[in-house]
Amino acid sequence: MSAVHDVPSRDWACPDCGDLREFVQPPCADGHTDEGGECPEWVCADCGAAVFAGPTPVTMRRAA
Repeated sequence: MSAVHDVPSRDWACPDCGDLREFVQPPCADGHTDEGGECPEWVCADCGAAVFAGPTPVTMRRAA
């Protein structure tokens, strides 16, 4: 992980660009980092494509 202007970044394959690109993590507005956690939202620094990394909670409805 590198940091440009104190913004965390990682190199990942970008689905829109089609190759390896730098993804940056914007400031988290959802509170993921309040207690030292990592925000799952990352944005391609070149095209702006957004990706989520990590577990994604899913709500399921059970049949009665």
